[in-house]
Amino acid sequence: DCVLNADGDYVLNPTVPSSERTATNFYKNLQENYSKEVCDRMVNYMSAVMGLDEAVGKIVAKLKSLDIYDQTTMLLFSDHYAYYDGLTYDMKGLVSGDDKTIIEANTIPFIISSPGIKRTESLKDSYIDLFCSAYDIVPTLFDLLGISFNENLYTGSSLFKPYEVYQVSINDTIIDVPLKVYYSNVGGIFSNYGYTYNLASYQTVKGAQIKENDINLIKQECTKVLTKLYYLDMLNSKSLFNDEKFTNKKFENSLIVVPPTTEQPEEPPMVDPVVPEED
Repeated sequence: DCVLNADGDYVLNPTVPSSERTATNFYKNLQENYSKEVCDRMVNYMSAVMGLDEAVGKIVAKLKSLDIYDQTTMLLFSDHYAYYDGLTYDMKGLVSGDDKTIIEANTIPFIISSPGIKRTESLKDSYIDLFCSAYDIVPTLFDLLGISFNENLYTGSSLFKPYEVYQVSINDTIIDVPLKVYYSNVGGIFSNYGYTYNLASYQTVKGAQIKENDINLIKQECTKVLTKLYYLDMLNSKSLFNDEKFTNKKFENSLIVVPPTTEQPEEPPMVDPVVPEED
């Protein structure tokens, strides 16, 4: 619908008739299916998206004008889904409160543009289907740029690393799914096809069927992530596990915690100093 003019601003494309514009048809469809209140919320949201799109376009144009676009890595990540007024459910056509749609409702964009980096065996796919979070941004960028790091010191993990897989059956089709989980301190633990709030059970979504052995694998991975979080919290000024309002409390019995020892280390044996003899 829009084109970039000589001043670097996006304007409506004069060659596209008003009746054929995406925005026009979008709002028409809204009016046919939603109340005016919902339509107005969606239009405001889409206006913000268009503003972001225009801003990114200006950045890309500037980088290209400076001839550094091919040496620039750009990353876009939404901090959360549109939870206010249940907007994400309206925009995606989901039913609020339906546990079967909780994964889809929480799905947000994570986009990396890195034209100057060549494809390798670990970076062969342009689309990675993994449930991830902002925790994974730094490890992923380190991996992408070839910077070595200690993964034990980061809450997340690189999206490009090789993961163990488990199998999911959907409509009688078996697919391999990377064994990666995402922890939310106000929600639970999520993966591509399920979630858990306390590891006592694991709820599958999207009509997925997972064998008990594979569910146990997922729970073990959840335990590993929780245990790492437990120790990483010790490095922070405040431990989330001691805050009642967070759901960490529900997971405390699932941790693999090595209790601190109360034993005092043995004193080294005393050795009499050697006094040199006088001549």
